[in-house]
Amino acid sequence: MQARSYTLSQLAEYSGARREGATDPEIRGLGSLDGARVGQLTFLGDSRRRHLLARTRASAIVVRAADGAACRLPALVCDDPYLTFADISRLFRHDHAQPPGIHPCAVVADDVVLGEDVAIAA
Repeated sequence: MQARSYTLSQLAEYSGARREGATDPEIRGLGSLDGARVGQLTFLGDSRRRHLLARTRASAIVVRAADGAACRLPALVCDDPYLTFADISRLFRHDHAQPPGIHPCAVVADDVVLGEDVAIAA
């Protein structure tokens, strides 16, 4: 599967957030504030975790404007970092589409009514 990557500018355009910082890093994935690696985007949703900003290895971060001043990383600045990060996460989702139908190992009640093109995995 082809790895997905976006510049921070592309993510800003997609999410409606304001990009800040001198660089426009390539983002290849997502990570937690204390577990992110280079090439990943993280977020600060709670100002009480601001102390973790100094240690994060992420390439960029999603923050509120109030927390942006404490951030040394390129950033996406928005009103709700958690919601913006969740929205961006859809871009990195790896869908493993299952064809419509019921897998032979699935347990489904006899009286269930399913919509069209529904896929039920094992």
